Amino acid sequence: MQPALDLGSVSMLMRISPSKNRSAYLANFSLITNIVGQSLSYVLAGMFLAKISPMIASLNVSVAGSPLNRFHILFLVSGLLRFLVLIVFLPKISDPEAYTTQTMLQSIFKPKITVPLIK
Repeated sequence: MQPALDLGSVSMLMRISPSKNRSAYLANFSLITNIVGQSLSYVLAGMFLAKISPMIASLNVSVAGSPLNRFHILFLVSGLLRFLVLIVFLPKISDPEAYTTQTMLQSIFKPKITVPLIK
């Protein structure tokens, strides 16, 4: 999922950034999103794991015969938050130059090959 997000955000950034110094815009975008996004996620995940460890230990719950631990809860919450963001923000994003999924799949699986005529 992350590669698709990266591709979409860089494509959109290339379209909306001015042609002069476009590489600087892309570099700054990459720097800020990677440093802030990754650093913040690591710190918040660590704080979350520290807070829920006592609660999970006291639950003593197992799923499919495997005991539930704090990492299961972390991945569950992370997935739910990603899904929530998808539902809330995706309908608000539009790209008038975007192709439909059907058009994209047709171009992948039915390539148009043109052969030059020899006279």
